[in-house]
Order: sequence, then C-alpha cells, then structure tokens
Amino acid sequence: MKNSEATEQLIVDNFYEYIRVKAKRYLKAGYKKYRHYDAFNQPRIRMTKKADELLKTGCKQVVGYRGMTIETAFDGLGIPGFYRLMELFHYKVVKQRIADIGNGIILDEMHLEHVVSGQKMKLYNRVDRNS
Repeated sequence: MKNSEATEQLIVDNFYEYIRVKAKRYLKAGYKKYRHYDAFNQPRIRMTKKADELLKTGCKQVVGYRGMTIETAFDGLGIPGFYRLMELFHYKVVKQRIADIGNGIILDEMHLEHVVSGQKMKLYNRVDRNS
C-alpha cells in the first residue's frame, strides 16, 4: 500500500524509517538478540512476557506507520509502554502535552529527541484513562 504525499512528508520530517527499521529488527530477532547487538543494550527493562508483548505491539504499529497523526495515534501502549518503546529506538520524551480528551481517552502529543543525533520527532499516543 502506497502512503499519501502528506504521510510521506511526515515520514521524512520525523525520520520515521529509522525507528521502522529498528522495529522490524526487534520483531525478527526477539529481545535477547536485539539487546545483544544494540549500542545501548536496549531494551534495558526487566523483560517479562507482558513487557515483551507490549514492545511487540508497539513495534507492529511502527511497522504500520502509526503514531504520526492524531488519526493514526498509537493504541494500547499506555504511557509507560510508549516511553519504553521510544527508549528501544534511543529516543527520549522532551515534551508531552494533551492534544485531546474525550470518552475516557486521552490523546497525548509526544515530542521526542534522539539521544545521540538530536533528531526530533513528534508522535501521538492514545491512552485509555480506565486502563
């Protein structure tokens, strides 16, 4: 499926292919092999089955180009899961704001920065207030 011109521009502006390649690698290699070859030994969290499944869920969404717009916001990660996913790709959250609230859902606008290159990225994360 071909991305729209607007989506292609967001991919370039956010350097999204970088995290997409890393997401594919995580899904293919698994966390142990990924960690072994990662420059920062990510993921650094205590890996449980639940944590691994959460990272896989996030990686699958990255592969599907989710998160770059309000309409395509990440789903099912929660706030800690989103942070862990971005740490996997060597990004840190530098600013977070609520973009929308309604029907038990909070839509967060997350401003990120790569810890080495300083590359900036803006992503959206949908959080169920009841979870």
